Order: sequence, then C-alpha cells, then structure tokens
Amino acid sequence: MDQSFEFDFNEAAKRLIRYLLEGVVVGLSVQLIASKKISVNEIVLIGVTAAAVLSLLDTFSPTISSGARNGMGLGLGLQTHTKTCLPEIYVGKMRRFLKITKASHTGHDSGAGLSTVLAFTDGACQGNGRRCSRGGIGVVFPEHRHLDLSERLPALPPATNNRAELLAVLRSMSLCDTIDPDRKALLLVRTDSQLACNTMNKWLTGWKARGWKKQDGTPPMNIDILKALDSMRSQGRRVSLEHVRAHTGRQDRDSRYNAIADLLATQAAGRTFQQKSS
Repeated sequence: MDQSFEFDFNEAAKRLIRYLLEGVVVGLSVQLIASKKISVNEIVLIGVTAAAVLSLLDTFSPTISSGARNGMGLGLGLQTHTKTCLPEIYVGKMRRFLKITKASHTGHDSGAGLSTVLAFTDGACQGNGRRCSRGGIGVVFPEHRHLDLSERLPALPPATNNRAELLAVLRSMSLCDTIDPDRKALLLVRTDSQLACNTMNKWLTGWKARGWKKQDGTPPMNIDILKALDSMRSQGRRVSLEHVRAHTGRQDRDSRYNAIADLLATQAAGRTFQQKSS
C-alpha cells in the first residue's frame, strides 16, 4: 500500500491560472457593463473564449497519476491503462513533485525473490582418459557463496574432462534447489566448456528424441549424466548455459569466478577419497 503526502506544483499553477482568468473575465465584464461600452453579445463572446481557454488548459495539462510518478522513478507502481499511460509519457516528464512516500515492495518474485540464479562451473581431470584418472568439479554461486562446491568424482566410471564438466553443471542444478525449491528461477550457468554449452543448449533434446542416439546412430558419451540432466530439466529446473573464456587472468566478474571454479575443481581432482570435500 502506497501511503504518501504529495504536492503537485503543476496542478497548483493550473488552478491559479484558472482563478486569475476567471477573475479577469468577470472584472472586465462588470467594468465594461458599468461604463456601457460593451453589449450583451460581446459579453457572451468573452465568456465563450474564456471557457475555450480553460478547456485547453485542462486538455494539455492533465493531472498526472501515481503511475506516471512511479515511471519517473518517484515511487513504486505500474500503469495498466492506455488512457492514463499516454498523457504521462508525453507530459509527465515536465512535472515536478514534492513527495514523502512509504511504499511496500512490489514486484514479480521468483523462488526466494529471484528471477535468475547465476552459477559458474568447471571440471578438471588428472590423467584424462586413463584408467587411474582423477576428476573434480567446482561450482560457484556469486550471490550465494555458501553453496560453493569442490567435489571429487567417483573412481568409476573413469573420470574425463568432459564428464567432469557435465557433472559440474548437474550439481549446480541440484544445488540451485536449495535457494529456489519451487524452481521458478532460471539457472544461468557460465562455463568455459563449449561441449557442455552445446550439449545443454543444442544437442540434448535431439539425442533424447532419437532414443539417446546421435545423428550418426551412435550413443553419446556420459549418457548417465545426460539422462540426469534431462530429468532435472523435465522436472522444471530451467537452465541456460553461456560460454566464457578460460584462464584470461583478467579481473572482470566472469574471469574471476571462472578462475575460482577452476581452482575448486583442480583442488578436488587432487584430493584422495579420504579427504573431505568442501
């Protein structure tokens, strides 16, 4: 509920002009009648002219509604009707207000007040493709750092870089449920794995439609993770992947959080199974 005290300078000026104009017309008419220098028809003409001026004043100086003030950053609210919206677009910017406002938060919340949840993921593998390979994943939530994850991959099946990258995305989806249990928010995952981006954004739907086969008829690698990713998405977890450059050494947000995710994944890959993952 918007509880406010407002003083509209423009409205006050309009009223003042109206009163002055009416006073001038009445005073002039009385003076001219008393001096017998004006006829009744001329008085009527003056009255019609004054009425026309007042009408124009009302037409080109509409009273701005609370929605227009909100649109100019002076409050909270939204216009929903064309009749009130149009004059505010073209005239509202000329208005000036003194306003003391106490307003409650209004908006379209998703999950825990979220519309998008941002995460950075990375996967690492020592001895990629070998039987004794060791893999790890790193997940970073810039706005929810308590969810950051550094986790060692199981020994079987043997770890690979691609498997670690995909598993990191899967873990980010499950971790997102902690802060968005109703799955209303979009999970935006930024990763330096082009394969992970293509898998989620381009290929996964087609592979599933063909019975988990690629266009050449062969099954895709890491099909267990692919099915888990598809299951999460089918159950309402909206996710979109964006590619970022790896190891840039820069201090922009994407570079910094990509480096943190890489460090968490590398540390996890170097851990033994007896060491606790954070």
